[in-house]
Amino acid sequence: MPKNKESSIKIGAGCSIFQLGPNGYVRFYDPRRKPARKKQALKTTDRSEALHLGTALFNKWMNGEDPFDPWEGHTTRARYDSTVQEALDAYRADRTTILRENSLEHVAWVVDKFARFCRIEWLSDTTGAAVRRFVYQPDLAQASPGNYFRNLNLFFNWCVQHVFMDDNPCAKVDRPKDYKPHPAALTERDLDRLLITIEHHFDTCKDIHNHQPNELWMYDAFDLMGATGLRPAELRRLRWGDVQWPEIDSAGVVLFPGALHVRPHDGEQTKTGEDRRVTMLPRAHRRLLYVQEETRLMNNPSEHAMKGPDGQRAISQNYLSRRFRYFREKAGLADVFDLYSLRHFFATELARRGCSGVVIQKEMGHKNYATTEKYLHLADTERHRATFALFAGETGGGAEPSSIYEAL
Repeated sequence: MPKNKESSIKIGAGCSIFQLGPNGYVRFYDPRRKPARKKQALKTTDRSEALHLGTALFNKWMNGEDPFDPWEGHTTRARYDSTVQEALDAYRADRTTILRENSLEHVAWVVDKFARFCRIEWLSDTTGAAVRRFVYQPDLAQASPGNYFRNLNLFFNWCVQHVFMDDNPCAKVDRPKDYKPHPAALTERDLDRLLITIEHHFDTCKDIHNHQPNELWMYDAFDLMGATGLRPAELRRLRWGDVQWPEIDSAGVVLFPGALHVRPHDGEQTKTGEDRRVTMLPRAHRRLLYVQEETRLMNNPSEHAMKGPDGQRAISQNYLSRRFRYFREKAGLADVFDLYSLRHFFATELARRGCSGVVIQKEMGHKNYATTEKYLHLADTERHRATFALFAGETGGGAEPSSIYEAL
């Protein structure tokens, strides 16, 4: 018996329904068994549904229906054993006002495909092994395992909630990693086009919108990301105390090119859990000098280097991503680019100029070089030019146009 007294409803001889906390339970009593009392969770907080389920279990117990036995752990709360198609029809009827038609049909398509693939007719025959075999088929496209798992999990959760099944078989299967294709790398021409579009947008809207303290904050943010390869979260956390300025002697020789210290702030850890320093390239140096002059409010090392449109608070990562998509479309760039394309641009530009893979890995802050390789998008023309230069006796692939990586 539970320690605390609880109100109960007697269903029949040796069986009653009671509530413990928010959940309903059914309790059986048989003095010939050990222990004499056995309770079973009904997995519902609704009193009327608990009474209905408890009565069904009591009838099974009294009729000696196999495989029901509370003491052996073979109890079931499912109303009845239904076919996959019956449950799917009920799911459609219940969710038709909640899900869009395309989403509903996609769930039904995945469930039907699963049932045919595993030759399952009755819901009670569904096992975790069957789900695993279907989700992890060896010849599937990269995005399919995650897609199949999400839709099956959605359907089986509904089945458990509406008492068509006892447990969700997906709970016994490791969730596939979400597949997210890497974005394309912006070229230098694409980046310049994006920045010019932002500048033109604010020039044409000056008379319409009120003046803001930091009108071109997006220009500064995108430009600095392309010149440093910082992640959006790293850009948001960057403080002026993290900026190590270049050291140049009286003769103009660069003793130290400068660096940006990527480290935790306000309890937020870096992605790898380790600090790193990103080399300050000339374009990053020029952008930070401009930002310091225009937006820095005080001589405080903990002040955010990059601020949002109000000129006070740090950049919002989600808002920055949305504005990138807005100006990407306004600039006529392809939708294969997203905010991370600026980071891909940085890595690809380093590779194009002959930087070794190990150095790129360190600059990007990757633990494994396999991750770095995904960021290198060397265009065919660059590859042909570099290969030809080896046989033409050139060391750097010929003269290159002026770029953001010229010497200070």
